[in-house]
Amino acid sequence: MKKNAIRYLLFILPVLAASCGITKTYQTPVVRTQGLYRDTSPADSSDMALLHWTEVFKDSLLQNLIREGISNNLNLKIAYSRVSQA
Repeated sequence: MKKNAIRYLLFILPVLAASCGITKTYQTPVVRTQGLYRDTSPADSSDMALLHWTEVFKDSLLQNLIREGISNNLNLKIAYSRVSQA
């Protein structure tokens, strides 16, 4: 029993001693911030927000479904009536 304890101790002590030197101080990496999102000018001049929805969706069945959804939209009708009343 005593021999097993000494063997475990002789195995664990070097492992514990070596594990203390594993960690290094953290150094933040150098990050290049030039030329990111706001600093670049877009090469594509067309903007999807400027396109009409019929130009975005070319499928005629989908266009008919969108037209039907817009014409039956109760929130849109309420907003339109409130604008008319104002």
